[in-house]
Formats: sequence, structure tokens, C-alpha cells
Amino acid sequence: MKNIKKEKAVGKYFIPAAFIAVLIFSVVRISGGVEDEYGSKTSFEDEYGKNCKYVDGYVYNSCEFDENKLVFVCQKSFFDENKMILMMYGMENSVKEELKEGRYVRIHNPSKYISEIKEARNFGEFDRKEYLASKNIKYQLSPDNESIEILKDKMNVRILLSKARNSMHNVMLKTMGEQNAGVAMAIITGDTAGISQTDEEKYKNSGISHILAVSGMHVGFVQSTLNKLFSRKRISYSARCAIIIFFLIIFGYFADFSPSVTRAVLQSSYLLFSKVIRRPAKKSNSLLFACTVQLISNPFNLLGIGFILSYVAATSLVVIQPMLSYREFKFGKIPRWLLPGLSVNIGMFPLIVLFFNSFSPIGIIATLFAGKAAYAICISGLGIWLASFLPFGSILSGLLASITSFAIMILNKISITGSGLPPPISTLAVPSMSKTAIVIYYALVLLLLNKNALLFLRKRPVAAILAIILPVLAFTVNYLKTELIFFDVGQGLSVLYKNNGLCGLVDTGDGKTDVSTLLYKQGVGEIDFVLLTHGHNDHTGGFEKVASEHKIKVLFVPENSADEGIASACLIAKEKGIQVIAVSDEYSCSIGNVRLDMYLNEKACGSDGVNNASVVMIASSPDGKAVFTGDIEAETESYMAEMGRFVEADILQVAHHGSETSTIYKNISIISPEYAIISVGENNNYGHPAKRVLETLEKVGATVKRNDLFGAVRVTLRKGNISVWQKLKTSKQ
Repeated sequence: MKNIKKEKAVGKYFIPAAFIAVLIFSVVRISGGVEDEYGSKTSFEDEYGKNCKYVDGYVYNSCEFDENKLVFVCQKSFFDENKMILMMYGMENSVKEELKEGRYVRIHNPSKYISEIKEARNFGEFDRKEYLASKNIKYQLSPDNESIEILKDKMNVRILLSKARNSMHNVMLKTMGEQNAGVAMAIITGDTAGISQTDEEKYKNSGISHILAVSGMHVGFVQSTLNKLFSRKRISYSARCAIIIFFLIIFGYFADFSPSVTRAVLQSSYLLFSKVIRRPAKKSNSLLFACTVQLISNPFNLLGIGFILSYVAATSLVVIQPMLSYREFKFGKIPRWLLPGLSVNIGMFPLIVLFFNSFSPIGIIATLFAGKAAYAICISGLGIWLASFLPFGSILSGLLASITSFAIMILNKISITGSGLPPPISTLAVPSMSKTAIVIYYALVLLLLNKNALLFLRKRPVAAILAIILPVLAFTVNYLKTELIFFDVGQGLSVLYKNNGLCGLVDTGDGKTDVSTLLYKQGVGEIDFVLLTHGHNDHTGGFEKVASEHKIKVLFVPENSADEGIASACLIAKEKGIQVIAVSDEYSCSIGNVRLDMYLNEKACGSDGVNNASVVMIASSPDGKAVFTGDIEAETESYMAEMGRFVEADILQVAHHGSETSTIYKNISIISPEYAIISVGENNNYGHPAKRVLETLEKVGATVKRNDLFGAVRVTLRKGNISVWQKLKTSKQ
């Protein structure tokens, strides 16, 4: 170290410049959306030809997929590869086992088995297409047993390392049993297939689930061990660094180069290489270098949650930890052993909430102890496998297995203890933060922890005033509006209504789409009111889960003794302590800035069908009006019009999913909506929406948005100005 020359740091200016250029290129590349790059514009037939009889490639088991999914790499040429997910559901076990070993295969008639990877249809929902795009996977392949032909194996690093993982798993099973082997494999390779859902839940609730995902911490374990192994050997410092780089790359392959592992390997290699060439290097530049390489490899990494969290965690150690270490608090300085975990948790808090809607305060402390146990499991677990190749390695393997099992027992105790604690110490369910709130959060963190920033503001009152006014202004602009989100719940209905902090929900879908999670993604924890228009399952099926996971103040329902679905919902509300208001004829109330006018056609109550006994609601705010019609048909629609209950409005929820039985011109022309939203399922069996209904809406001058074509639809009203967003990009009309 003393011989390192005092020269300009490696890539001092070049690395940041290259990072900015690559970042801009990546943002531009992905701005069109995943569907432009990985969607229908370029189909499998376009790439391989319409008469493609077969494709050749190799398969391997990735740590990031379950046991019924392999990665198939189609090799068009040495430098041109296409990754696909190979689905093995329904295959014979003999074929599955052979494929899991890693084989070169030929898929006959591939076009027959290719299926489109579906993108998320709701705002904030997990997007499988984006997730797979971040891994360069474009297609999903579900061949049958007869379409697969095993070819002669060739040398391939991925297959060799995949076989090595299988070998390690078999050794672990023999020495430690199935349960402990599953935990060890998860910590060493990131493969969680051997861990039960119950145990995973305990790890999550105790705030240490990241221990099971191979990350930069695990790369640190390997690097630390290698440093100790080679520190007393007669190897030059430069040669030692080069050897460690080599083994880190091997470990990266072994862990299937997950985003966090790739980041850590690149970052460590950059710093080690600078020592090989005896030049100084900045940690911040090592981080930028790693990010630049990953984005060059695949710009869609920017969409990967693992990629984002990995870099936020690493940035927190580079930026927040030094600031925390120098800060003096009333109780003194923060202990050094607490700094890394605290820094990472401060940096990752808003994103953990954004992506997972949960936060575990106990996880900050639990990680300190779990990290030590994970280190022992990682190193001794690797030792078990390596010892199995020695002539008399069984004794050493047994000894290391005892150490590993003991460390796993400690890890399990930590997870059980942490998950058993009550909120708010254990995991809390937290609504997502808005982008504005996240920006304000990071600005406050840097402001409060950075002495120079505070000093700058004290000396410049204008800057200090702007630092207060701008966030308040941004928050106010984001807050003062009326927003409606028509969730895509298939052939059902669920609409979120928000106004200046007020949150209401109209219907909850059939329960197949998790409306409760979608509410959390929209920043909703407490709901001021829920309206169940009527009791059919496609409108009330998700109510029980919403009521279990959110505090609901008031439930509005139609007063219809013949509606069994509403009766069931009322029982759930009673169990949860929710106030129930049954609407008969008409009911009005004001909540904040919003006036709710609800109407019921009492003549339709008690009849065989409950559609016509749907509650019709008009929500009025200073921003505009919206009319919700549930599943009413022509009878009730005409009744509402004749009674003068329909009024001119900005937004109309089209009745009964656009069925032929409603949306009569003379009635809808009274409302004269600017936008008409049809909540309807894709490729439904009912022929919804009817052609006549679409023509009627066009005739009254409404712009139609449909869930089946556009996914979820977001409508924002600001003093009569309307903005509309749709989740999916589509040319279908």
C-alpha cells in the first residue's frame, strides 16, 4: 500500500462522464416502454422466420427462478443470443431432471410453444415483463416432451456452474438434511426453492429476508475470506489482488450474476485492479463504473428492483455512512458497528416502502446478528462442498456441516424472535410514498446530515427560504387535485377516488386482482369510505381482503334484503368494526371538499336480479364531477333520468361493463361526460362492451377509455382541467 503512487485516480473524470452518457442513452432507450423493445413490434417469427422448424440452444437452472422454470439460451451465433424462460409444468419428471442438469437441446416447431409475456395492467403492480426485460429475456417457451431433442453437450461456463450448484445441493442434502440445505443454498447462491413459504414469511417479518438473496454482502464474505487465505502466502500484493478478482468472477457465475452480485463484483474488481496497477481509485467511481457496465450490457436493468435497491444500498454506504460517522448528536457519535446497517436502512427506506409496502424497524438490529450467521453459513457451506472432493473429506465435511447447521439454527432463532414481536417493532404494512415525497425525503436526509449544506443555508437566507418553499409547493401541487383510478380488475369494477387526502373506493373487484395491494401502491392505508354498488362477486369479491388490511371508516351499501352479497359484506364490516350506512332512495353527505349524492331505485329491490338495485353515486368536488352507475340497466337508468338525479358530469363510469342492457342515449346525454370509462375484462365471454354502447358514447361526445384495451386508467381533475393516463400503450381501438 505504501508504494502506491500519488497519481490521478483511475478514471477520475472519464468514469463519471461515461456514466452520464450511458445513463442518458439508457433512459432514452427504455422511454418507449418494454412493450416497444420486448413486445409485439418484433415477434419471434420476425426474428427467426415464419417457417422456423427448430431452434438450438442450451438450458440451465437460474437461481432466480423456481424449480419448474429454466433459462433457455438460443444461440443464433456466438455473439447473438436470445434468452427465454423454459416452462416445465406438465413435463415428465425424467425430462425435467435431464434438463435441470444443463443440456444442449433442440426445440422443434418453436412458434407453436412461444407465448407472450404479459405486462402489468395496473399502476404500481409488479410488472413481469419489465422484470424479465431486465434479465434480457424476451419470450416464454412452454414445449411438450416430444418437441425437445437432447443434443450432444458442449463446454459452457453457465452449464458447468449450474451443474456445480446441483452438485453442491446434493452434498448439502446428504450432510445436513433438506431444511438446512435449503437455507444454506439460499444464502450461498440465492436459490430459495428449498425454503418453505412459512420460513420465508418469518425472515421477511423479522427484516432479514435480504440475507436469503445473494448480494454485495455475500461478495464481501468471499472477498474477506480470500484476503485472509492469501495474506500470509508469499504472493505479491498485485498478484493477490488479481487472483481475488478471478475468484470473484467465478463466484459471480456461481450466483448466476444477480444484479447485486454483478454490481459488487464489478465494484470490487475496479478497486482491486487499481491496486494491481498501483493507482488510487475512488469508491464513488467504482460504483459509477459498475453501473455503467451493467447499463451497457442491458439498459433495461434500470427497471429491475434488485438493480435499483443494490445501487441505493451501495450509494448509502458511500454517501450517508461518512456523514453519519462525523455527526455529533446529543448522545454522542453513533457506534461504528451500527453505522453500515443504519446508513443502508436510511438510504433504502423510501424505496423499500415503495416496492414492498413494508418496513421492519427490528430488521436494523436483527441484520447485525444475522449477517454474522450468514457469513459462517456462506463460508462453511462452500467448505462442505469443496471438502467432498477430497479423498478423506467426509470427516471435514461433517465438521463443517455441524458449524453450518449451528449458524442456521441461530439464523432461524433470529427470524422467529423478530417475527414474533408486535408492530411497530416488527414488520409494518406501509402505503407507498409518492415520487415527490421520496425526493423531499432524500433532500432532507442530505440537509440534516451534511454540515456543509446546513452552513450554506445559514449564510444564504434566500436559498434557505427556497429550500422550504419549493418542497411545500411541490407537495401542494401533487396534493390539491381530484384523482380517479379505474383499476383493471378484469370483468369487474373497482375505482379509487382521491381528493386532497380523502380516499374512497367504489367496489373491490372479484378478488382475483389484489385491490388491497394496489391501494397500498397508490399510497392508501386508511380509506374514508367504501361504496359497494351491489352484491355481485365481480364488485364485492375483494372486500374481505381490503377490510382486513386497511382501516375503513364507512361502508355504503344498497338497502336490499334480496342482495346476499351485500349481506355477507355487512357481516365482514361488523367483524371489523366498520360503520355501515344502507342507502334507500337517496342519501347525501359531505366528506372534506367532496359531496356524495347516492341514489337507489327501491322499485328494483327484492327482484330476482340485483343489477338494477345498484347504488348510483355522484361525487362532486371543486375540481369536477364523476358519476358511478354500478351495473344498473335501462330500467333504473331511465328512472334516475326521470327523477332528475342525473347531472352533467366530467367522468362517467359506464354501467354494467358496457352491456347492451344500459347506456341509453336520452339518459347519457343528460350527463354529457367528457370521458367515459368502461371497466371490462379482456376477451370476456359477454361481448362487452356492446357496439351500440360505444356508438352512443361517441354520439354524446365522450372519449372512451377501456380497461380491456388500456389497462388501468388514471383521471386527474384540477378545477375543471382533465388529464388522463393509461397503463398500456396500444394501437387497438
